[in-house]
Amino acid sequence: MAKIKLLFYTELWANAGIESVIMSLFRNFDLNKISVDIMASQDISSFYDEEIKKLGGRKIITLKKTYNSSLQRMIANRSAFKKIMQKGNYDIIHFHMCNAASMIYGKIAKNNGVKVVIYHSHNTNLSTNHRLIKTAVHNYCKWKYEKYANILFSCSDLASEWMFNKKTIEKNRVILIKNAIDLDKFNFKEDIRTFYRKHLNIDGKFVVGHIGRFAVAKNHPFLLEIFSALHKINPESVLLLIGEGEDEEKIREQVAFLGLTNDVIFYGPTKEIPQMLWSMDAFVLPSFFEGNPVVGIEAQAASTPCFFADTITRMCKLTDIVTYLSLKDSPEKWGEVILKASSIKRVSTKEQMEKEGYNIKSVAKIIQHIYINALEA
Repeated sequence: MAKIKLLFYTELWANAGIESVIMSLFRNFDLNKISVDIMASQDISSFYDEEIKKLGGRKIITLKKTYNSSLQRMIANRSAFKKIMQKGNYDIIHFHMCNAASMIYGKIAKNNGVKVVIYHSHNTNLSTNHRLIKTAVHNYCKWKYEKYANILFSCSDLASEWMFNKKTIEKNRVILIKNAIDLDKFNFKEDIRTFYRKHLNIDGKFVVGHIGRFAVAKNHPFLLEIFSALHKINPESVLLLIGEGEDEEKIREQVAFLGLTNDVIFYGPTKEIPQMLWSMDAFVLPSFFEGNPVVGIEAQAASTPCFFADTITRMCKLTDIVTYLSLKDSPEKWGEVILKASSIKRVSTKEQMEKEGYNIKSVAKIIQHIYINALEA
């Protein structure tokens, strides 16, 4: 069989969960059998650029202009996407989607000779901006364009319900693809935890951590309220924030307003995610919505006690170190519960997560097998 020409497509190329999933698959595919390109309409992060080149891939950005409106961006992108499809000669396009508006590109791909189209759901809701019109477009597109996919993937039960039609789900057409990771890379190491806590000058502190883009969905304002309440109970606590994003300045202002400037670390983006997770005493994810958060899976693999909002799928609970709390609960209650993490002994969760099927090497092989079968069908 000739080398498979694969295109991963996502609407925005950032440094977040979808990009993490794409890169994990890219690293673990048999690249003697698959060549990989990555496409997005807009590029807002160069975080993975060097690695993409080293792996032999290309990052293709279809639009030069930046659009604040996702609807305007989609309209402008259709023409650019079509031109690339006419000369790209891809065998498979694997769409990684937050909403069904991207399904329209599946029709364009099919009309231009792409044999296999895959829609992969990674989300469960929309941001608050223009939600009414975005929801209408989302619902229309999943009704109109779902049929152009050969294969439907989803990262969780809630992500399936959000992205695909009810009858499709009832017919068991949606394949659950676990957001698997490199479990060896995240397996807990006490000595490295000690080193990094000294390096970060947080030794002896109770470290609350969060990893995620500074964006509406991640609910940073509530996270700061939680930490403020927790800090009043335990003044020897710090908040470690990993990531970047459009709302960072607003969050910095809130930190200053709460008088927590000396107690919150804005670390920025990093490739040392395991080390950051090992350094934490508690990982907190109070998101408004998530598909199935990769970072929540990584935190469990790092043996870091986790505290998730009840908006997050229960499929993300792979170990006994996860606690769910309601976003309706007070910041004080969150703070009190999170502080109990200090009594949790850190032990390896690798074996448990292997049993749950979250080893990326195994999942990459499964997806590659699905690709080959689809092309041979």
